[in-house]
Amino acid sequence: MQPKQSYLAARPDAERVEPREAVNLGEDRRPPIPEWTLGFDPTLNSWTPVPIDQALTPQDAHHAVCGSPLSPALGWDWKFDGEARLYRATALRPKMPIPEWTQRYDPKLHSMTPFPVDPRLTPEQAYHAEYGSPLRPAPGWKWQFNSRTQRLIPTISDAPSRYCERRLYRWHPDHGHYSLVRDDDDDGEEDSLYEYDTERLLFKRVIIVYEFDAKKDEFVRVAKSIK
Repeated sequence: MQPKQSYLAARPDAERVEPREAVNLGEDRRPPIPEWTLGFDPTLNSWTPVPIDQALTPQDAHHAVCGSPLSPALGWDWKFDGEARLYRATALRPKMPIPEWTQRYDPKLHSMTPFPVDPRLTPEQAYHAEYGSPLRPAPGWKWQFNSRTQRLIPTISDAPSRYCERRLYRWHPDHGHYSLVRDDDDDGEEDSLYEYDTERLLFKRVIIVYEFDAKKDEFVRVAKSIK
């Protein structure tokens, strides 16, 4: 009998590329994700993400894998769920590693300019097939600067775009986070699919149905919201 092996032990770099459940149930020992909500900061005179546990500082509530709403980790984003009044970590699940970008001051432009961390890569070579780059974000994505890591990372853009396909999310209750559904996923777990309502700021359940597409002359999978 082969000894049990966790997903991260089997593929130590895979969590950054494609966060998933453990290979052997019960073997995933990642720490739980601290809960964050929206709170008023009198020093900033604005609403900002804060840990629910008041004994934790924002630095203490920074998760080793997915980061925090203030500084998401590479390959992760955070969405505010207005119904639960909680920020939810969301695994982006890129199909390939994301080139690292940072920024530096350009005296000619008198502004901070993005550039690849790897000096061997040109901006064109550091362009990601799914997310683009800080210089040319792909439709439906944006890049934000993480001051904690000094890196520019891709995050989900909720701005309307006719070039961006409808996004679906899968909820993982055992780990307390969502993940983006990819076009190459299996058809299983369709009862745990959601979409994000950018106006009401909440996750809504959806079901998958098959409808006939006259243009394609075939049945296609369509996500329908559950009211």
